[in-house]
Amino acid sequence: MVNKADRLERLKVLQEQARNQEQTSYYGVFSEVSDCANILNTLDPQKRKPWLTDVLNDMYVKQQGICPECGLKMDHNDYEVDHKVPHKFGGGNESSNIQLVHPKCNRLKGSSVDTSVLLRYLEDRYQNL
Repeated sequence: MVNKADRLERLKVLQEQARNQEQTSYYGVFSEVSDCANILNTLDPQKRKPWLTDVLNDMYVKQQGICPECGLKMDHNDYEVDHKVPHKFGGGNESSNIQLVHPKCNRLKGSSVDTSVLLRYLEDRYQNL
């Protein structure tokens, strides 16, 4: 008969194995999706263009002046345009891919992107080629 301490130890070992497997799987998927983004960028490169003042004002109003990264209020002239899916991964300037954020939040986010968001975005781009 296995005692309670042995069962708890076994549970800890299994939890650690599950965390390691999850992390390995995540990095594998992200690597594959990043490779797909590079291929799409080669086929159909995204181009940066200047932002129209009216577009920025409309975005500010739509977001109610709230930074989606930290949830705090932004000053009307103290924000940056953030690409939810960065140019590095093929993100474009369409309204569904941009948001206004604090400059500090934009620096903290950098070129990071959630794998599921990136995959969905790339699928949409691929369908529109």
